[in-house]
Amino acid sequence: MSHDNLLIRNLTWLEIDAMDHELALKVKQDQYEPDVIIGLVRGGMIPAVHLSHLLKVRLTYPLWVKRTESDDAYSNRIQPLIKGGEYLGDIQAKRILVVDEVTNSGETLEAVKDYLWKVDPLEIKTATLVWNSKIAPEGMVKPPSNYNVHITEVWVNFPWES
Repeated sequence: MSHDNLLIRNLTWLEIDAMDHELALKVKQDQYEPDVIIGLVRGGMIPAVHLSHLLKVRLTYPLWVKRTESDDAYSNRIQPLIKGGEYLGDIQAKRILVVDEVTNSGETLEAVKDYLWKVDPLEIKTATLVWNSKIAPEGMVKPPSNYNVHITEVWVNFPWES
């Protein structure tokens, strides 16, 4: 796949703030009350912490997931590599909200959910700011996360990446 004419959308901090608020509103409207928020390192940590404040969820933990070979746009994907589970507190019998900044196929979110189910939480839902539908598998018509704000077909740069 050639990316010579790569379209890039640079999001601003104000846009991220608005997206976080909209994401929190969707969670509240769904009447989902997470006990724990898990932010996927690196990109999911900033929205995870912001959501923890907006949803008044004090327990917030990082979980490190490597999914690409590099930080380059459309970098080659690898099987999700998950580390850092030893830093999670007691999540057994708790409602969990997993937060990441972007999703496309949903494979990372599914791998994380499979990983977390081994600890026997009560429920797991996922939230992402952006769904890049261009990278999603053919035929996928809705975002793979439970809660999502922005759908795009261009590469998105987040303000913390610059």
